[in-house]
Amino acid sequence: MVYSRDGCSRDDGRCNARLERLARPARKRCTTLSNIRLMPEPKPVPGDVVFAVSRGKDPRLNIALQRWILDPARKHGPWFSHVALVLNDRLALEASTAPAAEDKSWSGVELKEGVRLILLPDLLIDAEKACVLRTPAAATLGPDAFSIQKPHISTAYGSEYSINIFADYVRQTAPVIASIADGLGYSTGWTSLPVDAATQVGNDFRTQVLKTFPQHKFSLEARTYYCSELIVAILGIVGLLPAQYANAKLTPSGLYDALLANGWEVVTQEDYSPEALCSWSESDKTPWQTAYYFGIGEAQFWRNHWSFEEMWGAVEKFLVHTNEALDAWKDKFDRLRGTRAELRKGI
Repeated sequence: MVYSRDGCSRDDGRCNARLERLARPARKRCTTLSNIRLMPEPKPVPGDVVFAVSRGKDPRLNIALQRWILDPARKHGPWFSHVALVLNDRLALEASTAPAAEDKSWSGVELKEGVRLILLPDLLIDAEKACVLRTPAAATLGPDAFSIQKPHISTAYGSEYSINIFADYVRQTAPVIASIADGLGYSTGWTSLPVDAATQVGNDFRTQVLKTFPQHKFSLEARTYYCSELIVAILGIVGLLPAQYANAKLTPSGLYDALLANGWEVVTQEDYSPEALCSWSESDKTPWQTAYYFGIGEAQFWRNHWSFEEMWGAVEKFLVHTNEALDAWKDKFDRLRGTRAELRKGI
């Protein structure tokens, strides 16, 4: 049996209730603490994994599907509808649908769809429930392991969000529930338009390259992600999750179990307590907005950088191929010219 640091077991219902108390939406509660000058501040660490249940009907449907269809062998909570990866003290990376028109973020920034950046207060302050896991092994990776400029972060940015793999499974195993979800409109918006580095390279360009160089290997490949799949992929790349999970189709709740089974620890109470989140809720939004748009600019720059590197590598191969062809024609021309000179001498 695995116990979290806050003293609750993940194998019984007490953990779920405990997390509910730890992470009720901070915005309402902070009004009673606004007169406290010295609030504790959250202490996010790059590599922290945030599990959450956001508000609305979709998360409840998400959890119901996990509970009864996708993770039927999982007998106890807590259950989560979403998961994200902390990149620095301001930002996290997640795969998500576009927010509904009526859903306004705490910071007021416009959230995109697909694999995107999100401010930590926007992720946590209005969450109905949240839990954060951390592994001591992350500290051994160095401060830049989750930097936006890293290829495993910036090339994923803008990738397509899709849960079609789960949607297809639900349609096969529970067609009635799937039909109800379709009828209520819950299945709309489950995919997004990709703008990631691999997509920017373009299929036409790839086709042209492979036509000339059938053995060419592109380092960037477009792919879709759902929230927990994105986190599994990145943690696998940096070595924080065993290779056995690389192709596992884990739900957010299933990933929570997998991380605990691999020595991750719950740090919600210590570093993301409701009182600490209040310091974010009561803070000036301008620095947060600045950090968000700076992060977006940085992610776009590095996404474009890696897509350019991908294309330039192929272009260089074309240039070498063209130069070799020109050299071959030059050799033929020189030989023909030499033969012509010999023939003239004979005449």
